[in-house]
Amino acid sequence: MLELVRDETVARVAVVSGLAIAYMAISTGLLGFNKYLMHVDRFPFAIFLGLLHMSASFGFNAVLFWLSPKFFPSLSDPEQNVSIDSGLVLNVLLPIAGCFAAQLVLSNVAFMHSSIAFLQMMKESNVVVVYLISLALALEKFDRRRATVLVFILGATALTIHGE
Repeated sequence: MLELVRDETVARVAVVSGLAIAYMAISTGLLGFNKYLMHVDRFPFAIFLGLLHMSASFGFNAVLFWLSPKFFPSLSDPEQNVSIDSGLVLNVLLPIAGCFAAQLVLSNVAFMHSSIAFLQMMKESNVVVVYLISLALALEKFDRRRATVLVFILGATALTIHGE
């Protein structure tokens, strides 16, 4: 029994580790490609590149919703259904979409001025910002373990700033 639990734990750790490595590899590859693309002589159009990113995101999510609606329970499950009205769109969705669009455009402009290592760490430090905002708005309770992990993320981010 104990060995079965240990095997399941090892398998779960292996899956999570594999997914984390795949995420970092894809993220770094995308950053490298965008850095190559966002050059004055190649394609210095940050707003249009942001539009392409958002259009691709919308398209992939639409296909995923079409293929497997169970991944979107608030849209497909009658028990969890959320009414999409003008109040939701104007007060919730539009501000989030606007912030996401601004983040995409500004991060695309940053490719013309900063190194990939620095931008990758800035991207990962968004976790720290979201956690701090969640604490400030009392959406999250302070947790010592999370705070320790976030301090390490901030430390790693600080190490990449040298020379920027």
